[in-house]
Amino acid sequence: GLQKVIKDEALVGKVTYETSTILHHIAAIGKGLAHNAELVADSMQKEGDFSIIAIIFITIIVGSFFSFFIANLISKPILKIVKTIETISTGDLNVHFDIEQEDEIGMLAKSMDDMVANLKETVDMAETISNGNLTVNVKLLSDKDTLGMALDKMVKKLKDTIKEVKNGADNVASGSEELSASAEELSSGATEQA
Repeated sequence: GLQKVIKDEALVGKVTYETSTILHHIAAIGKGLAHNAELVADSMQKEGDFSIIAIIFITIIVGSFFSFFIANLISKPILKIVKTIETISTGDLNVHFDIEQEDEIGMLAKSMDDMVANLKETVDMAETISNGNLTVNVKLLSDKDTLGMALDKMVKKLKDTIKEVKNGADNVASGSEELSASAEELSSGATEQA
């Protein structure tokens, strides 16, 4: 019995020792695996960081390209409009906004073309008036057309001035006839007295 218990205890001790050794090996393998997993995770994180950096870099390049492309789509026609407006500001109305777009810039160019056409019509009216034709009918573009209103007022004032000059000339002619008639009477009266 006692020997058997000692033998059993020795066997339990040996099994415990071997189990303990195996558990230590398993723990060491687990530590090794954990360390390897950590290295893999670090590597994946670094690769992930690289991937994220690469994606950000590519996005910046593509975004810059599209920004440049869109900026050119907007700035080129606007610069063309600015140059044409500068030409108009020097008094040259022989311009055309050659922009055929369906967006806001195209609408701006069309409005500017309409403005130039209206200015040309106003210039034509002013030239007609300056040539002495006061029968021109000044067409107002709106109730806020200050240039058209000024031309209309100028035509009316010129007509009034011409009427006054004509009346003055008629009065001078009438007075001249009266003076001539009076001079004749004086002359014939002087001849009769002599």
